Amino acid sequence: MNILIKAYDEILRKSFDKPIKVIYWNGVEKTYGKGSIKIAIEFNTPLKLIDLKKDPTLTLAEAYMDKKLEIEGSLKELMLMAFSKAESFTESTKFKSSIKAQRHDREKSIENIKYHYDIGNDFYKLWLDEGMNYSCAYFKERNQELELA
Repeated sequence: MNILIKAYDEILRKSFDKPIKVIYWNGVEKTYGKGSIKIAIEFNTPLKLIDLKKDPTLTLAEAYMDKKLEIEGSLKELMLMAFSKAESFTESTKFKSSIKAQRHDREKSIENIKYHYDIGNDFYKLWLDEGMNYSCAYFKERNQELELA
């Protein structure tokens, strides 16, 4: 078993009481938890451990969206299983010890805002109203203008 799979194995073994099957990018299959398997995760490509350490929830969510991993079964049930275990990957002492504590200061907040919002007005014009405001509209007719909805 390669070193990357060993690292994943360490995390996943502590993350699940209930049964889950994991299929790695190289075809290796492992089962975690006990009982009848209802959920499977298939890693189509390895995820960087540094990204998992930095922000495991975001890394896994983006991997799912990018089809780097696929889930067979209920995504909701998988999330409940992972976060209900006391020693889940987000709480693993060994895993958590390598994660720096996050500071929430003004500088970090400014950096986060720039990362998420400084992407140009052309993007926002595609879905915001003329005043560039977020809105929640109800369209009575298919071709109705946003301002009328």
